Amino acid sequence: MLQNNRALPYLLLLPFLVFFAVPIIFSLCSMLKQSFGIMPGIGLDELTLNYYVDVLDSGTFYSSLGFSIALSAIASLVAVGLGFAIAFILAEGKEEGMIMSILRLPILLPHFTAAFLIFLLLSQSGLASRVMKSFGLIANIEEFPKLIFDSHGLGIMISYIWKEVPFCILFIYPTLKLINKGLREAAYTLGANKFQYLWMVALPVCKPSIISLFIILFAYNFGSFEVPFILGASYPKTIGVLAYISYISADIGSRSYTMALNIMITAMGGMLIFVYIWLIRKIKTMEGQL
Repeated sequence: MLQNNRALPYLLLLPFLVFFAVPIIFSLCSMLKQSFGIMPGIGLDELTLNYYVDVLDSGTFYSSLGFSIALSAIASLVAVGLGFAIAFILAEGKEEGMIMSILRLPILLPHFTAAFLIFLLLSQSGLASRVMKSFGLIANIEEFPKLIFDSHGLGIMISYIWKEVPFCILFIYPTLKLINKGLREAAYTLGANKFQYLWMVALPVCKPSIISLFIILFAYNFGSFEVPFILGASYPKTIGVLAYISYISADIGSRSYTMALNIMITAMGGMLIFVYIWLIRKIKTMEGQL
């Protein structure tokens, strides 16, 4: 009877879900209450939308939002594109065991550690600039490109891409390896060259994985804090760093403003989840009609 019960998997997961869901729900409720200006501890007990209006009227919010979206989109696109290209090359080969093991190394490092390593390597006083100076490629370390603390977020994107490309490879590689056993030979037998096989067979088959990866990476990069905090410039700030700086402000009265900002960030993350689910269902429906 239990084996035929469709609810059994959910019942087995219930303790795990409760363990993680209860703190999250409690935190969201507390954050939502404070975002509406209800903080009895400091004498605020009137419901108001003023803090949301303040966020939406802030030019800093829009600059941070635009910067976060652009930075996250570019880093995610580059990571997914490179990940797919490298996974395709590895799937076409035969000896990839050692390479796959090396590619797993960045995944094991926390983003905080990755950001610190990028700082040590690519800052103007870092290892790369000193090596180039020692070989006479630059006259002094100030000539080294400013990749860290720059207003374009280059150091942030480099850190994201370095961490995320191996994740994309490991995500896409199994699919490419499986289709190579059948469709690859059929495509080449019918006269397709390697580029045509890549464009007309491999890419369409991996499309669901690619879309999933992009949304997952974009969502993470958009809300990330530690990498932009370590490698980012003083302006513009990403939206996660903006929320943190607002939260640690000495003015306790700004707490409601911070919570309103956090609620909006959370809502954007929720929208990405719904977009992800909708796209996956859409792709599966289209594949079922083929």
